[in-house]
Amino acid sequence: QIEQKHLMAVLTGEGAGLLKGFGLQLPVAKALFRMLDVEDSRAVEVDEYINGLVHLKGNATTIHMASLMYQSKRMLFKMQRISALVEDRVVPLLLGKDLKLLEAVSVED
Repeated sequence: QIEQKHLMAVLTGEGAGLLKGFGLQLPVAKALFRMLDVEDSRAVEVDEYINGLVHLKGNATTIHMASLMYQSKRMLFKMQRISALVEDRVVPLLLGKDLKLLEAVSVED
């Protein structure tokens, strides 16, 4: 993995030629990092990042499609976290404290 601050240091220094070779600018490279960091950990896998650069290589439509793909990935991750939270905290409360509410919900279905 590589942290965002280290990656940006490389891309503004000795790695600037890499971006130029791909026909990309630094803001696009930063946006790619944010898209890949779906867990907001400020770190991404190096292979995943390089793969993303290769796919973005200068084409606006490709960049837009990649953006949509990673937005979907981020939303899925957030939904999984919400689902886990409901399973861990809400369901036990319902099962332990208010069985009548559960019965009312299942009767309505």
